[in-house]
Amino acid sequence: QPQHSDRRLSPPMRGAGSRGERQSYGIVGVDGFIYFKTGDAAGRQLNAKQINSHISNASGADELLALFAAHSASLNHIHAANLWNKLGKQRIERRHEGRLEQLVQRTLDLVSSC
Repeated sequence: QPQHSDRRLSPPMRGAGSRGERQSYGIVGVDGFIYFKTGDAAGRQLNAKQINSHISNASGADELLALFAAHSASLNHIHAANLWNKLGKQRIERRHEGRLEQLVQRTLDLVSSC
C-alpha cells in the first residue's frame, strides 16, 4: 500500500460543497503522483458529465493528470480534448512525463476508434 501524506494539496474545486459533494483532496503516493479523491466515496466512478466538469475545474497539471489516471478507462474523445486543452495552459514538469505518455497512448486509442 502506498505511503502518503494527509495534507490538502489544493483549494476546493469551484462548486465544491454544492449538491451534496465534498471538497476535493489528493494524496501523494511514494511514486510522487497525486492520487485524487472526490465526493462521497473514494474511488467512485464519475459519469461523463462529471468527468468533464472535474477536468474543466482542475487547478493544475497534477490534478488533471490525477483525474486522467483515476478515470482513464472511462475517458472519451471530448474528455481527452479537454485534458489536452487544459494541460496546454499549465506548467509541465519532468515528473509528469509518465502520465503524459499514458495520455498520449489513450488519445491515440480514442482517435483510432473514431
